[in-house]
Amino acid sequence: MAITIDKSITATLTPEQAKQLRDAAQNSYNAWQAALDAKKQVIQSESNINKKLDTMENNLKNDFNNRISLAENNISFS
Repeated sequence: MAITIDKSITATLTPEQAKQLRDAAQNSYNAWQAALDAKKQVIQSESNINKKLDTMENNLKNDFNNRISLAENNISFS
């Protein structure tokens, strides 16, 4: 990533201060990028969890319906 720093600011800095400014800007960018990556992982995890919950819900509904059908089939009306 290229970082642009206003020349009027850097003109008054020592070489060491300019390097520190560049390093700080790069570190800020790296932290932002890491936060963005973490956000993407959270969104993906949430999506995976929702899919698993949907599957569990469908399995429970199917099991319930199967048990109701079985019970209805075993009831005899004499």
